[in-house]
Amino acid sequence: MKALHVIHRPNEEGIACQHQQRGLALATINSFSVTNFPNYRLGPLDGSSCDTLGLDNLPVAWFRYEQDTLNPNIFEFIDLSYYEPTTWSWDFGDATGSTERHPVHTYANSGSYQVCLTVSNDNGSNTHCKMVQLTVSAAQPAWVESIKIWPSPFRERLVVSFGVSLRGPVFRLLDAMGRIVITQPVATGLNEVDTATLPPGFYVWEVTVAGECIKTGKAVKMKR
Repeated sequence: MKALHVIHRPNEEGIACQHQQRGLALATINSFSVTNFPNYRLGPLDGSSCDTLGLDNLPVAWFRYEQDTLNPNIFEFIDLSYYEPTTWSWDFGDATGSTERHPVHTYANSGSYQVCLTVSNDNGSNTHCKMVQLTVSAAQPAWVESIKIWPSPFRERLVVSFGVSLRGPVFRLLDAMGRIVITQPVATGLNEVDTATLPPGFYVWEVTVAGECIKTGKAVKMKR
């Protein structure tokens, strides 16, 4: 085969993991083998008879974050710490925190926040901090809320509904790699979008007017 399947969010369960078939194109045909995933951060095996150096796993804190594309106040924090931490303590910089490993946090106001993660185990602890910048755009007009797309999850068709009259609106559907797979002019009222030829997976939809995106959202296509 000349492609690998991709799981975009391996820490999530079910369809939330955003599995994408043939999501990574390969330069040549590959068969009878899989990609190696060596873990260079295992550290010593505490208590093992093979551990002749007498080293301990001192945890190292590390993380990354993702800002929600639809609600910029929401941040998902992903723990990347290594050397066997057993507890996680987050400080989101707004007088709140969490002890979850991969927390999701919603900020009330825009601004700069110093987010710190402290990880610990029986041998010690370590802290890593990053600055998070949150800028919230102006609120959308009330009529934007009348634009609705359903169902989600969907199978063969999506319905695009407009409660207002817009000048030349266009509906676009993008796959998990950001590629446009459907572009269709739509009108006031109910519009059906045929998705029968699309594979199951995670998609993002956009409604544009005069080339400007006025509303966007997420949808998941299920198997037939």
